[in-house]
Amino acid sequence: MARLAMSRLSQSLGARKAEAREVKLPDLIGMTCYTLASPQSSPGTRRYTAIEGGFGHNPSAAKDYEPRVLRKVSSLHKRIASTAPEPILLNDIVRWFSFDLMGDFAFSEDFGMMEKREYHQAIQMLRSAITLLGPFSPAIWIPRLGFAFIPGLWKVKDWFGMLAFCDSCMERRMKTKGDEKDIASWFIEDSKGKENDKEHARWLSGDTATVVVAGSDTTAPSIITLLYLLARHPEDAERITQELSNIDVQDLKAIAKLPHLNGAINEAMRLLPAVLTFVTRVTPPQGMMVGETHIPGNVKVAAPRYSIGRRRTSCVGKNLAMTEIRTVAASLLYSFSIEFPPGDDGEAVERDMRDQLTANPGELRLIFKPH
Repeated sequence: MARLAMSRLSQSLGARKAEAREVKLPDLIGMTCYTLASPQSSPGTRRYTAIEGGFGHNPSAAKDYEPRVLRKVSSLHKRIASTAPEPILLNDIVRWFSFDLMGDFAFSEDFGMMEKREYHQAIQMLRSAITLLGPFSPAIWIPRLGFAFIPGLWKVKDWFGMLAFCDSCMERRMKTKGDEKDIASWFIEDSKGKENDKEHARWLSGDTATVVVAGSDTTAPSIITLLYLLARHPEDAERITQELSNIDVQDLKAIAKLPHLNGAINEAMRLLPAVLTFVTRVTPPQGMMVGETHIPGNVKVAAPRYSIGRRRTSCVGKNLAMTEIRTVAASLLYSFSIEFPPGDDGEAVERDMRDQLTANPGELRLIFKPH
């Protein structure tokens, strides 16, 4: 009954967006910058065109990023192959990969974490700061007080350090001319003639922070949970391997058409979504009916994706994210069979998963055996 009620709530919130106001990131934490989720970024606006192009939302823009994806996936493949067939802890390696790739397609900058096998200092700040948004999201006034009164203490300091890092990445990119199209190039084009516009600078700052978080901290848990579920269901991994045997795994168009691979990815993201809860809405002043239940006005409500596991969601960066996840899965399953180490069933992935804006899965150890 509880799940049915939550499902009805989810459907109501999705179908009645005009009534229930979405709680934006600035509302939650009192940021001095804006984000992509805003009326100024709606279809038909100049910013929307920049956002669509930057995140590879249209096919021609997405194709621009394919060489970058293939290069970074090749590095990930070599890193994992160097350990085979010994068990390997995947969490850090996959996060290094996702952040390195984000730096590449966002700013044409390589953070070098896979090569150095350690986190960049700014990424450590991001991972520390983002933990605030999980436990405190129901009482967001607590971190907002922290942002206002203790900006130099605890994890609040890391949050502002992360924002400063994001701004510095964009500033460096604006001073260079990249040989390949990246996300920043679309925003830079949109910024022409607005160099002295403080309002636009705030938009750009918010967009940059969104790119860094959404462009890396969502694909990493999606890859981890996909590999975890495929290790639990080796028959599905084998079917994908058979699909891959008939194509060139460097052909991203061919990979995108594989039914079992794409079905496995979609099912993994349904069961263990990269964003477990977070998106909330505020009911209209007059309240609203969900089934036979009346919810009073100006009440914050949420329909957690993880609890329901049935809700379709949209994402401006979906094409790019799916390209990353598909390419990683295809590269690894084409070369290796995967299994848990002896005595390990991977249970820690779900048992120790934390909700902190994006999902933070528990430890995943796998053995990669070359075919």
